[in-house]
Amino acid sequence: PSPCCILLETRRLKRCSERLLKATRAELADLGASMSFTAMALSASSCYGTCKEEALLAYVRAAISCGLNANDTHQRNPSVVLAAYHGFPRVLRALLDAGCPLEGHGEYGSAIMAAVRNGQHESLALVLAHPTAKTLLAQQSRRADSVLFLAVEKRDVTSVRMLRDAGLMLKDCMRGSGPNTDAVESSLSQAQARGNPP
Repeated sequence: PSPCCILLETRRLKRCSERLLKATRAELADLGASMSFTAMALSASSCYGTCKEEALLAYVRAAISCGLNANDTHQRNPSVVLAAYHGFPRVLRALLDAGCPLEGHGEYGSAIMAAVRNGQHESLALVLAHPTAKTLLAQQSRRADSVLFLAVEKRDVTSVRMLRDAGLMLKDCMRGSGPNTDAVESSLSQAQARGNPP
C-alpha cells in the first residue's frame, strides 16, 4: 500500500504520519511532489470533527519532513487556506513556517478571506502577521468583494477591527449603507466610546 495509505475516511492520521515517516525514497517518489494529501486530511478532519489538531499537525510535519508538498489542494483550495478556514492555527503556523503562500484560487479565496469567511480570528491573526499579507490586502482592498466587505456583511466586528489594524479602511468597502454596514459602524462606535477603540 501507499506509505500514506490514505486512511482519512477513518481519520487514522497518526498511523498515516508514522507510515509516511518510515516510507522509502521510492515510495515517496510514487506519491509525487504534489501529493501529500494534507489538504484532503484538513478537509476530512473538519467534516467529521473527530480529528484532533495534534494528529493533523503531526501529519503535516511528517509530509514536510519527507519533502512532500504540504500545500497541495483539495477541491482547488490549498492546505494553508483550508487550515485558516477550519481553524487549525497550529497546522496553519507549520504551513506558513514551511513557506506556503497565502493565496488561494478555490471557493474560499486566500487564507485571509477563508479565515474571515468562517470567523476564525486566531487564524486571521496568524495570516495577517505573514510578510505577504499587506501586499495581498492591497491588491483587493477597494473591491466590493473584499475581505473587509465580507467582514462587514457578516457583522464580524472582531475581524473588521483586525483588518482595520492591518491597514484596510472601512470607507473603502462601504458603497452606500445598509443594515449590516450600519450595524458594524454602530458596534465600532460603541466600542470606541467604551474606550476600546477599533
